[in-house]
Amino acid sequence: MTAFFCSSINDSYNRISLFRSLEEINRQAFKVGSRIWPP
Repeated sequence: MTAFFCSSINDSYNRISLFRSLEEINRQAFKVGSRIWPP
């Protein structure tokens, strides 16, 4: 039970960090895109 609980916490933490890194990649891509294509 404890091992399952820890692994589920670890899994959700991995998803959160993955989401944050994707968000950061999107932000960098938007900066580059707005530099290439000014609005």
